[in-house]
Amino acid sequence: MEYVDGKDLEQGLLQQPKGRYETQVVLEVARQMALALEAASSAGIVHRDMKPANILKHSDGTYKLTDLGLAAKQRGDNRVTQTGSAVGTPFYISPEQARGEQNVDVRSDIYSLGATLYHLSTGKLPFPGDNNVVVMTRHLTEAVVPPSEVEPQVPKAISRLILKMMAKNPKDRPQSPKELLADIERIGRGEI
Repeated sequence: MEYVDGKDLEQGLLQQPKGRYETQVVLEVARQMALALEAASSAGIVHRDMKPANILKHSDGTYKLTDLGLAAKQRGDNRVTQTGSAVGTPFYISPEQARGEQNVDVRSDIYSLGATLYHLSTGKLPFPGDNNVVVMTRHLTEAVVPPSEVEPQVPKAISRLILKMMAKNPKDRPQSPKELLADIERIGRGEI
């Protein structure tokens, strides 16, 4: 991995004066991570551990997705997990990962990116809890409180995008990083 002169976004979140990142930063993180997921997906890779601690902000202002320790091929790679074993960080895990499904795809990473953006934009976890089982169960069963209700400064368009990314059913999420990127760019232009 290249040397990245900077901190991860989890560390950076603790240093934000308002306890959350500003809207433009969240949009830029979303844009660059959609591009990173597109590159990974094009190579047939699912990251499986998207979270603020795995996104580094370089001193030049770019964001880098790191830690491919849980990454796997989109289909048929059982090196890291087996059916019935959840893999990923519970606070950001997709429902299908929480269920221990083996053949997750990029839509699982899109969910985790949505949970990451939720945390960055509100300063709060989408599903807090005291233990991993409780948190993963909440990802499986509970509706997400819209980010704009948790933090009124989050624009409605970004809140709706995050909710779409965090849909329980993968079919209800953006179906690809390109689709996600198109939504992000429309928000950036004020079209949504």
